[in-house]
Amino acid sequence: MDKKDLVTLIARWALLLEEFDYEIVHRSGQRMQHVEALSRYPVAIITSDTLTARLKRAQQEDEYTQSLRSMIGSNNDSDFFDKNEILYKYVDGRELIVVPRDMQTEIIKLAHEKGHFSAA
Repeated sequence: MDKKDLVTLIARWALLLEEFDYEIVHRSGQRMQHVEALSRYPVAIITSDTLTARLKRAQQEDEYTQSLRSMIGSNNDSDFFDKNEILYKYVDGRELIVVPRDMQTEIIKLAHEKGHFSAA
């Protein structure tokens, strides 16, 4: 649904609601605890510990990541380093996690969904 369709939909709802005699009254969350959960953002089921463990495992199983890890000891100019059994790379002074191919789609999806707070 694009913005134009959304505006049209809202206009139709506004016209429909004009037929009724109603008054909007604010009710505090304390008085509405039974429905307050509907307005809260969902919590991700995956915990950071679980994601970290899966990332470690995926890095250990990924051949490309393992080849990068093997360069750490032999190449002093390498931007790659190991911290808490996770492979990182320095990029512009920042520490970035090396994400194995098998997890790239999942990580991108998680990062993308983190910015969307719809209930749908």
